[in-house]
Amino acid sequence: MRKFICIPAAALIITITLIAAQTKGETMPVKIADNAACAMTQDEKAGILKSIGYYLQAAPDGSRKTAEKGFAEKATMSWSADGKLNVVPIDLLYEYFDEKKRPASGEITACSVAGDVAMVRLESDFDGALFTDMFTLVKDGDDWKIVSKVYHLKN
Repeated sequence: MRKFICIPAAALIITITLIAAQTKGETMPVKIADNAACAMTQDEKAGILKSIGYYLQAAPDGSRKTAEKGFAEKATMSWSADGKLNVVPIDLLYEYFDEKKRPASGEITACSVAGDVAMVRLESDFDGALFTDMFTLVKDGDDWKIVSKVYHLKN
């Protein structure tokens, strides 16, 4: 009888440890700048930071799987190169994440929420490449999903 009780208890401890590790992984290193103009509820803030955090964490993880958690399935990425507009499926960004692990950081400098939609400006650094990223997010159930990423390479 003791073995029967001990085995489930050990399994429960391992499960709790794994859940705690996964939860830690979902607390992303994203912050809102002190001088940012962002008016939102705590729930909106938590959800938006979570999605943007997945985007930033995908680089050091070297994994599209991390980024996919924050983006809508049919999200797009846009930028201008030599004065020409480029719009591609978000899968192109996922390929970048899969290439190799890289350091990344970012800070939200502006955001706006209107019901179930939001716009976020993120100043980011991906392994020395500096970007201004603009994200459009839409509420999907309890989660916020990035539906578009538009970026400007600053250097």
